[in-house]
Amino acid sequence: MVKSALIHPTSPKEAGSLSDQCMTAPSPKKMKCQSKETNTSSGDKTFIQSMPSPKQERKTYNKKQYCLYCSKPYSKMARHLEFVHRNEVGVVKAVAFPKHSKERRVQLNLLRKRGNFAHNTDVVRQGHGEMIACYRPKNSQRANEFIHCIYCQGLYNKRSLWKHIKNCPLKPKNDDAQGRKRVRSLCALNTPVGLEVSKGFKKVLSFMNYDEVSRVVHTDRCIMQLGEHMFNRMGSDQGRLPH
Repeated sequence: MVKSALIHPTSPKEAGSLSDQCMTAPSPKKMKCQSKETNTSSGDKTFIQSMPSPKQERKTYNKKQYCLYCSKPYSKMARHLEFVHRNEVGVVKAVAFPKHSKERRVQLNLLRKRGNFAHNTDVVRQGHGEMIACYRPKNSQRANEFIHCIYCQGLYNKRSLWKHIKNCPLKPKNDDAQGRKRVRSLCALNTPVGLEVSKGFKKVLSFMNYDEVSRVVHTDRCIMQLGEHMFNRMGSDQGRLPH
């Protein structure tokens, strides 16, 4: 229902006027309406690296994590953070807990995820490169099969994301339970694609099922600007939001 509201205005006359305004009239932020999509389209070259198949008796540290502070990849991130960035606020908070404690592990994992999220955001905007997921698949996959958690910013397969959301350590206790498709939509909006929109319009977009149509909407500048324009005109009317 929201899809039709974004793509089909209330009347052909209104559609024509809105399209003309989107293409010609400058917005308050002086942003131009462009018909081409961002680099996150289906033709991108982003991917998730697979996990090595041969099993070894001794644990190997071949998975690289990206540092939140220096943006470089390391296989032993906890050691790197403790020795190189020990004066950073986040690291100080993590190492204040006893070694091998659950609290320390949660804080260090959060720093890993935030560093990987910053790296993944750059990859998304450039349209090519390897994105770092929390769990590597057995076979290399396209990055659009994965979505960042809206709470901890970790990257998970979209089919199993809802399982992580249920137990995410950063999920607010008073947060309402959401359906699987709604969870995907909410989390998909958490990954920047080069165009910022208002919180109110994000709420409208979150009602869309996460599928190929919603992905096109999220990554097409002209559609997003038109939707933002329509929301600014009718967003205060709560009765129209579900439509």
